[in-house]
Amino acid sequence: MKNLIIELFPTLVLSLISVSVCFPVMIKLSSKLGLVDRPNDRKVHYKPIPAIGGLVITMSLIPVLIYNPALLALLKEHKVIAISMLILMVTGLLDDRFGLSPRIRLLIQAGCATWAAMSGYNISSLHGIMGIGHIPTIISWILTAIIITGVTNAFNLIDGIDGLAGSLSLANIIVLGLVAVFIDQEKWLALLLPMAIGLLIFLKYNWRPAKVFMGDSGSLLFGFLTTVIGIHFINASSGLSKEDGEVVTVIVSACCMIPVIDSLRVFYGRMKKGNSPFKADKTHLHHIFLKLHLAHTIATKRLLNLHIVLILLSVIGLKWFTLPWIILGQIAGTFLYISGVRIMSYFQRWYRFLKLQEMSN
Repeated sequence: MKNLIIELFPTLVLSLISVSVCFPVMIKLSSKLGLVDRPNDRKVHYKPIPAIGGLVITMSLIPVLIYNPALLALLKEHKVIAISMLILMVTGLLDDRFGLSPRIRLLIQAGCATWAAMSGYNISSLHGIMGIGHIPTIISWILTAIIITGVTNAFNLIDGIDGLAGSLSLANIIVLGLVAVFIDQEKWLALLLPMAIGLLIFLKYNWRPAKVFMGDSGSLLFGFLTTVIGIHFINASSGLSKEDGEVVTVIVSACCMIPVIDSLRVFYGRMKKGNSPFKADKTHLHHIFLKLHLAHTIATKRLLNLHIVLILLSVIGLKWFTLPWIILGQIAGTFLYISGVRIMSYFQRWYRFLKLQEMSN
């Protein structure tokens, strides 16, 4: 471990310098490039903000790529992930600049997800969830493509308040880095650590009041990265022991749970009203927190705390429960938390209504 830290230290320093230089430069250029998020009736900011987080973090990898042959070797070995990351980052960038239709974005996400699934980054077993073990290859490809697309899109949708998407992404990258060490996949640190440094500096600019947004270029990138590397780690750990495989599986599922459950709930609510599931509104969990008059910082911290607690409880819970029950517990726990916040919102509105009635009388 000591040798690994010494080996990676120059990479960390280079990443820190690179991203620290890139952000101020790109903030100044963002208006000329048209890469700004302009306020509208469903946005929570009131002035144009540079939407360059994903672009800058990706750009900051270039000096690291030139300096560190380990990163270049990793990306060559996993070129499907590397190319898909670039495609999704550019897709997000074009969406931030020109506004792509949801169908085009979804089609590109699905294409990258299917390519990854058919290239070996697929879920081959459900480990007893719903009584299902091994999955036939074609079904595995389809299921994996749906999961990768869904999670990537969910991370994109949760990027709605200052610090939220960046904080959850940073937590996930750190957790995946720890998992990499746990399952002897330290080579992934050559990518994960520079990404973590990039997110850390990004949060400096994205924390309330935000000077920079992650943009679709970042949320699509980190949603895809979390899912595909997570699946790769699940497959890699299954070759070690059953226990290791279960630990990695519950960690990866916990990393994705909050965005996924919240997005599914929102999609269901929109379709129930007869609207398209992709029609933007203000019904996501972070919007509900704002309706409770919580500051962006507090809302982000609460969701980050839930995210971390969910991961820790999932790992600890394996001492007493089987993997399917842990996954079910993650789903139920997240859903109950969201339901509790919604109930609080209803009560607050009811209380405010009664107060207004009392004042008018």
